[in-house]
Amino acid sequence: MPKFYPDEVCEKAVRLVVDHRGDYPSEWDAIKTVAERIGANPETVRNWVRKTQTSTGTLVVPQPVSAGSAARSGDSG
Repeated sequence: MPKFYPDEVCEKAVRLVVDHRGDYPSEWDAIKTVAERIGANPETVRNWVRKTQTSTGTLVVPQPVSAGSAARSGDSG
């Protein structure tokens, strides 16, 4: 049975992801942490974030890959 969360919980979760995105290596890591804190499925929180981004026209832009991590991943550029 699906869980239903009050609008305030959804809004707070989205705000936490957006405000603290830079504290994590990826947006997904921020989403997983917030989801765990509120007892929600990470995919649910991701959907809330995407829905909010679509409705407000804002996007959480992924951080650029550093040259060191690109070299480790085998990207020869």
